[in-house]
Amino acid sequence: KSVKVYFCLSVVALAAVIHFEYKKQKDFYNTMITLQTKPFEVLVLCNFVLVLTDLLCLLFIKFFFGELRTVEVSYLYEQFIQSLVSILIVFYFLSIDITDKK
Repeated sequence: KSVKVYFCLSVVALAAVIHFEYKKQKDFYNTMITLQTKPFEVLVLCNFVLVLTDLLCLLFIKFFFGELRTVEVSYLYEQFIQSLVSILIVFYFLSIDITDKK
């Protein structure tokens, strides 16, 4: 239930930010540029992308695997955390390589 509420709040926040910027800019192109450059708007967009990704993953799991047992859910969670940490480590080392080359 709390995930549904959070998803709805994310959609409302995204719609509010887009509506506010569009009313202020009066132009689609300038609105999109503003949404990509202001930190708060980027945060709202990233939050929506994460919530949407979570929702799509849950739908994917429900569609292909059906109802999962508690052990299976905890295993998927552990694998997700391990993959996330691995990706963050790779991004960290790649950013060091990129910034060192001048």
